[in-house]
Amino acid sequence: MGKKVDKEAMLGLEFETKNNGKCFIIDYKKYKDVTVMFYDGCIVKTKMGDLQRGSVGKGDTYEWCKVGTVFQTNFHGECEVVGYRTTSDIDVKFKDGTVVNVRGGNLKKGVVKNPNTPKIFGVATNDLENYTDTKMFKVWHSMIRRCYSDVYHKNQPAYDDVTVQESWLIFSNFKKDIESLPFTDYCEKHNYEFDKDILSDGSRMYKLETISFVPKEINSAFINDIRFGKYKGWYVNSQGFFAPSTSGVMDEYRKNIGFKTSYRTSDEALNVYKTCKKLQLQDLAEKYKGMIDVRVYNKLVNYDFELEITD
Repeated sequence: MGKKVDKEAMLGLEFETKNNGKCFIIDYKKYKDVTVMFYDGCIVKTKMGDLQRGSVGKGDTYEWCKVGTVFQTNFHGECEVVGYRTTSDIDVKFKDGTVVNVRGGNLKKGVVKNPNTPKIFGVATNDLENYTDTKMFKVWHSMIRRCYSDVYHKNQPAYDDVTVQESWLIFSNFKKDIESLPFTDYCEKHNYEFDKDILSDGSRMYKLETISFVPKEINSAFINDIRFGKYKGWYVNSQGFFAPSTSGVMDEYRKNIGFKTSYRTSDEALNVYKTCKKLQLQDLAEKYKGMIDVRVYNKLVNYDFELEITD
């Protein structure tokens, strides 16, 4: 029988490895089951014979997830590696102090959840507490509210089926993406508005491809605020069919090009509205050229639309 080992006495014993510096024993179960920690925090299971020979490595996989490495998760912000034992036994800590155990594969994919993260409107997470007073956070929070607040939907049912791209349910992901867009800083400097419809492909989702920051004047030009009658673009009263004005602006275009006030048919009124609307958008494009996303400029210049039937 082999000599009995005092397991308690083994704890803390330091050994020099050939290629990875010093480590010390933190757990001793038996000769072939020893756990050591390196001074950078890496924890490795090994055998006593390998430890005595200095043949204890951290493994190739350790380098990409060593203690102190920060990873971006898909939906819960950043986490930092605070403990490594094997590729399937890694401890990470979130900014709120929550520590969870994960597998290396999930860490690489960003599939790591913080069980203590509070939810906004039941779906979203603010992982950057220091930004709650910023315009960027208010834009994000408003977007989440429009899409996921039952109270908001009672007053604005048009948003019932509008959603947010999944990664944007985490504020830091939204912030990172939005800051890559042209004229994002104008949201703070010039009170530009956050728009999802001007560049939209008909999608009912807030997503990076169709989001832009635009002056209020441009944003308002895309809102059909006249909905009398069956169609957007015209309304009817006892005098006939009318092409609507938008805060007087459209009326000025109608007068300047010599169009009448009322028309015999809805098609006539609708065509006048569309003609004036195109002129208005083209003028706005030139007014803000160089101060708006080039995609928005091109949409204004080449805008063509179908006015839909409404109930």
